[in-house]
Amino acid sequence: MEPVMNQKPLAICDVSLRDGFQCLYAGRGRTADMVRMAALMDDVGFWAVEVWGGTGFDVMHRELNEDPWERIRSLKRYFRKTPMACMLRGQHLAGERCYADDVVRAFVERSHENGIQVFRLFDPMNDLRNLQVAGESVLQAGGHFQGCICYSRTSEHPEEESLYTLDYYLKKAIVLQNMGAHSLLIKDTAGLLMPGEARKLVAGLKAAISLPLHIHTHATAGFGPLSLFAAVEAGADGADTCLAPFAMRSSHGAVEPLIAALKGGDRDTGLDLERIAALNRLSEEEILPKYWHFYGGSTTPMDTTALIHGFPGGMEADLKRQLEETGGEDRLDAVFRELKRVRRDMGNPPLVKPVTRILGTQAVNNVLFDTEGESYRMLSAQVRDFCAGLYGEPPGPLDAALRKKALEGHPRGVRPLRERPGEALKPELPRVREELRGLAADIEDELLCALFPATGKRFLRWKYGKETPPEYTLPRTLEEAMKIRERMIRILAGEHKITEPEKVPEKSPYIRTFNVFVDDTYYEVDVDEVGGAPVIRHAFPLTPPATEKNTIRETGNTNFVKKAPGSIPAPSNDGDEGTPLVAPMPGMVVSFRKKEGDSVKAGETVVILEAMKMENALVAPVSGVILNLCVRSGDSVAKDAVLCRIG
Repeated sequence: MEPVMNQKPLAICDVSLRDGFQCLYAGRGRTADMVRMAALMDDVGFWAVEVWGGTGFDVMHRELNEDPWERIRSLKRYFRKTPMACMLRGQHLAGERCYADDVVRAFVERSHENGIQVFRLFDPMNDLRNLQVAGESVLQAGGHFQGCICYSRTSEHPEEESLYTLDYYLKKAIVLQNMGAHSLLIKDTAGLLMPGEARKLVAGLKAAISLPLHIHTHATAGFGPLSLFAAVEAGADGADTCLAPFAMRSSHGAVEPLIAALKGGDRDTGLDLERIAALNRLSEEEILPKYWHFYGGSTTPMDTTALIHGFPGGMEADLKRQLEETGGEDRLDAVFRELKRVRRDMGNPPLVKPVTRILGTQAVNNVLFDTEGESYRMLSAQVRDFCAGLYGEPPGPLDAALRKKALEGHPRGVRPLRERPGEALKPELPRVREELRGLAADIEDELLCALFPATGKRFLRWKYGKETPPEYTLPRTLEEAMKIRERMIRILAGEHKITEPEKVPEKSPYIRTFNVFVDDTYYEVDVDEVGGAPVIRHAFPLTPPATEKNTIRETGNTNFVKKAPGSIPAPSNDGDEGTPLVAPMPGMVVSFRKKEGDSVKAGETVVILEAMKMENALVAPVSGVILNLCVRSGDSVAKDAVLCRIG
């Protein structure tokens, strides 16, 4: 079949500032650096620039102490000609669950008011009912509604696919067209779209709908650039790409070769490579060196495991981290095998966040905690809600036994939700507004906390000077980043020796514990006063990234040489009364369902522990009375830390 040429330039949406940073640098890009790039990017001629959404909204306030709303206001001052776009998860917005309709409407309205013009709306399960309210809100605000369909497959070989067929995508596209979408986007987050399938999919969709069709695919498995070009040849109207410094690996294909390949033809993008080269120099020389420590150490430009297992490459890093934290490093292959079963049992949803996180965490739980006689022994709250229909309807059927188990004791009863999730949720903003009385200044603060209650409130305390932000939220200058990098290179080369002290003195009765921060590394150090009162500065707890265990040589009056975990550790004394309920994995205590003095039955939920953004209900190991709560809500705890005691 001859290629179909549209006789018009290919529209390029640059996703460097959002997905490029998110995929390669853990989303840690700061607004100040993006503003420097925006001033140059506005003259390139992109169809749009994606600057917001995904996990960025979370990372901004949680890790960077930045107001997500202020970011788009700042960027809008520089993007005067180029429309700004955001990627939103429909009813999930930028969070981890479906939110009430009042939250969705207000979020879209404030986003558009602050400068977002193109709203790229998708649902993690392709349940397009979850785009209804968000899409209507975009149209009412006067924005561009780009309806997205998540590409996925359940078979290793596309020709054997029985669920995600061409007919499946055609039906979804027609629904989006009827909803009033201005354009359509095929969103291939896993990077599994092959060139041949890209041609068939684009040709089929172009024949069935009248909307402009854009393609979003990642380079993770190596297909990205090939499939993108195949889609363009088949008639795709637009493509998502990154600037070269933000491209490839788990990110997107680079825009530069696409510009060169199409130059002078019917699909010439019209973009100026010289302007882009200047942008790349700025990025490589002055911006990205600040973020080198977030960039993976692998030299391989693609992830072969994505081809072997059929899962997004980024999932492997998440799964490895969870297993390392729980002492199961050698069980990754078992988790990948279990992941396929979990996905099948949960209706074979597309492999898109937050669904990938829900599936992955549950697979880890199954491998670590299941027994021969019991599967799904530790179900996360998100899996229970998933089975209750609170995320929408997955493409395939759920396993009946899993659904039955998940709905036992669920707050909404044993019958799963059949209507659109937003219809079943009461308005949330009045409750959030009441909870934030005296803390939130406006609707934007309220929306942040509606999506992220715990970390949102913490950010507002930072924002309004009620708490001092921890040092890990501070930006680095280029000079600071380069000094740290040089120091690490010398250490790895063996030029700096890390030794144990020859003799550790005994602790005196006056021992005191201090939090010590060395750059981004946190140590808990016991100190004896020997020569006058020390100067004490209040230190906030830091949860450091997982690194190799270190030891340090302390001199003078210090006698602690072990690197602290940044969380409440496992106990060293097991002599306390009662039976302990311990954390099976590192995490943050969300809440207690029981208080001291309450009676509890064996198997009854006592505490909710968040790990990898998934909530796990921890049950009482024995019947009795809660003698004491050993931690508080909001505390970070290590594996095997005692949470409470039951007597």
